[in-house]
Amino acid sequence: MLENEGLTVWNIRRQDFPWKGSIEEKIKFLLGYAILAPSTHNVQPWLVKVKRNSCEVYADRTIKLPQADPKGGYLYISLGAFIKNLIIASKYFSMFERVTYFPKKNLDLVAEVFFKKSGSKKNVNKKFEMLLGAVPQRKNNRGLFRRKKIPEYILRKIEKISTPSGIRISYISDSGSIGKLAKLTAGGIRTLYSKKAFRYELAGFINHNLSTKRKGIPAYALKMPTPLSFIFSSLMRLFDMSVPIARVNYKSISSVPLICVISSKNDDPKTWLEIGRMFEALTLCFEASNVDTSIFVAALEIDSLRKQVKKISKARYEPRFLFCAGYIIGEIKHTPRNDVEEILMH
Repeated sequence: MLENEGLTVWNIRRQDFPWKGSIEEKIKFLLGYAILAPSTHNVQPWLVKVKRNSCEVYADRTIKLPQADPKGGYLYISLGAFIKNLIIASKYFSMFERVTYFPKKNLDLVAEVFFKKSGSKKNVNKKFEMLLGAVPQRKNNRGLFRRKKIPEYILRKIEKISTPSGIRISYISDSGSIGKLAKLTAGGIRTLYSKKAFRYELAGFINHNLSTKRKGIPAYALKMPTPLSFIFSSLMRLFDMSVPIARVNYKSISSVPLICVISSKNDDPKTWLEIGRMFEALTLCFEASNVDTSIFVAALEIDSLRKQVKKISKARYEPRFLFCAGYIIGEIKHTPRNDVEEILMH
């Protein structure tokens, strides 16, 4: 299979940090970790402006997902994950000074991260070494999970991660509740995928396995063989495949040992950004412990199903994000990314 050049960004190594470079070069290196954040349909909705000692992070408003993200919540969640990666990298290299969210009350300028000049290699903050190492290892895993429980010491470590005010995490590990949440997710998928407009939008972001596109979902990430990958988008537009797709996802979720539901009191861009940062912290902590994660939010897109998710998960607030954790069967490849130069605003 031909290698998409958008995969090379995953080869980033902390040993290559430009200690003797300019602060601009150092910030660009840190951004190499930020761009590895997950996003809906892998649309990568971020733009940045590198300044003298800071980096402004903007929402890319040219990207619109009226079907998958009608309220724009997942856009800000993706940006929150991007910012979290940037902060982790800058803290490891002892460059982080502070971050300001929505500094100009402009919903497009979501954050400005300020940096200090880094010193020598002796100044690295090893407290963030495992999280930084997890960034280029993380994937959104799809498929069946092994019948293997997550060790208690890992769960205790995860539960110690602090949550912002107004945000809570529910951990569901009993098989009965997991089965119910799998059923609700399958119901959400059947509802969404039965809509022609939703299928058309999603089909536009699914790329065949030999594609050189850096945005969108390569079909191999959906466990699809190369011959089928060339016609799958057309099939999705033409036919309602909601039932078989729901069945596959039901089996996947039913096999996991743990489901995490992030709920929040508020429903606004600032909260979504915090949810994104929270999710990225959790998924990186899982990854650092060799635990795979997989995002499933279909049930949260349907009001009646979301209410049931809240009841089953015993969420304190309204559920906003759901993902699974466990041990995936088989190897999963990364999805491509735009490189840092492609997201710079001049």
